[in-house]
Amino acid sequence: MSSCKKDINAKFPDISNPVGDAQQEGIKMQLGKKMGNPYSISNMTAAYWSWRSKFRGEGDFPSGDEIAQIIVSTNTYYRTLPIDEEAYELLRQDTTKEFFDFPLDYELSGGNTYRDPNLEDTVLSWQYTVVPNSALGSQRMTGENIEILTNDIFLPENSPYYNEFDTTFWNAIENEALILAGYPEEAAAINAYKGGTIKIFQEVVTNLTNYVATAIVPLEGAKIVGRNFWRHAHGYTDVNGLFTLNKDLRGSINYFIKWERPGKYDIRSGWYGQAWSVIGKKPTTSLWEYTIQPSDRDGFDIFYGSIHRGAYDFFYHDPWGFSKPSARIKIGGLKGEGTGVNSHAASILAGPDIRVWKKSSNGLNKKTDLVYGTTIHEFGHSSHRSLGVNRLIFCSNMFRESYANMIEWLFCSYKHFTADLDSPTNNIEYSYNYVKYSFDIDNNNLSSTLYTPMFIDLFDVDTDNTYIYIKSPSSTNMIESISFDPLVLEHFLDIKPLNAQEDKNLIDLRDYLKAQPNTPANVDTDIDNYINTYYLPYKFEK
Repeated sequence: MSSCKKDINAKFPDISNPVGDAQQEGIKMQLGKKMGNPYSISNMTAAYWSWRSKFRGEGDFPSGDEIAQIIVSTNTYYRTLPIDEEAYELLRQDTTKEFFDFPLDYELSGGNTYRDPNLEDTVLSWQYTVVPNSALGSQRMTGENIEILTNDIFLPENSPYYNEFDTTFWNAIENEALILAGYPEEAAAINAYKGGTIKIFQEVVTNLTNYVATAIVPLEGAKIVGRNFWRHAHGYTDVNGLFTLNKDLRGSINYFIKWERPGKYDIRSGWYGQAWSVIGKKPTTSLWEYTIQPSDRDGFDIFYGSIHRGAYDFFYHDPWGFSKPSARIKIGGLKGEGTGVNSHAASILAGPDIRVWKKSSNGLNKKTDLVYGTTIHEFGHSSHRSLGVNRLIFCSNMFRESYANMIEWLFCSYKHFTADLDSPTNNIEYSYNYVKYSFDIDNNNLSSTLYTPMFIDLFDVDTDNTYIYIKSPSSTNMIESISFDPLVLEHFLDIKPLNAQEDKNLIDLRDYLKAQPNTPANVDTDIDNYINTYYLPYKFEK
């Protein structure tokens, strides 16, 4: 759950009910009319003879018998229904194919997810793809239902005769086929520019009267998928938001953001559906730019984009080197009110490992920094779990949440205000929410939260960053002499036999830190004072 205090009392959905979460999807895509098939064998053959009747140049062109041998099925369009998460995982491991969870031969209206009306909300969706016939044998079919939708497709580049004719020949036939099928605009857009720049609107709430600093920044690491009829390609945005598709696509291109990183994570709309953002057709002869705005599709695009930014940074921009999950993490973006949940059972059973809710308890969409921070926090739990499942399960709640707090604090500060990690007071106007962290101890010696700054204090030397209210209104700033590398703290969780007893964990941590080599005597004294004074006397279990 997120460490941001203003969201601690958010309402939480019943996470034991997958149907309820499955229905918390983004805006659903709507299928329009079924598209014609310009690449059918009959239409491509007709296009050849139509072009021959118009062509007045020299050349040795195929005869009727030869063209009948050349224009045959080259590709197959099929769909597969994974029977469970394990089968789905095997499917996604085949990186030679691009799978879509919506039909490819229908017009599509913009949205974030598609659900086959004939399927229940509690199952995975049909996965659609088009592959060369030569690639069908490599399909991993572990118990899935396979349905061939059509193999009446001729794509010249997949023909064994492709290299016997120059590209001018094939382009001419393909253009003629598009015109005959009623797509003259596609024939005209033959020089499609296969790249662009993606940016995203960013919001950062500061400590200065809740001022919201906004900016438009590049969206790094996003997977962009381009489609046109039976062809598709993909690319990934770089640090400047620039991408280039990995192969040419003829005609105008429909662009999508597929919120995933193969082998690392995928973002789902609700419980099961892949999260998408539809960009639409873009200019075909020049570099174009697209910015994700808060108003797009009721905020779902920016919601998924902010989850992606947190997940991407955790895997690809981690200057500390925290332990990473070995299996792909499934992240569910849910439309209701709540914070975040990390569910170990999901990796064994079904549904997303991490769930992040779109709205705060006030019913409003969260700012992008809070979505980012919540995502990082839940990945903090995944990092902890990667040390060993028992290391996470047999660990007191305060230790679990406070460690995830530390990872969240580090990434949030590093993402938005790198300089503030050392001197947060140097930038008062934009002091990030997570830099200033406090919690209360009431008259019954009970902490107001499990999300303490304990691990933060063990490496951060600025006393202004965290403080504790003990029997309010008195307050105490935290210590500045203790500064361990965060990986030293991770190592503690890795080697110590943690258990649910808070005081035992605290004593083990205290002794572990004091036993670190080359630690000055005054630091040992401060460690004793810090843990003995601010943690051991109090209760954090709730």
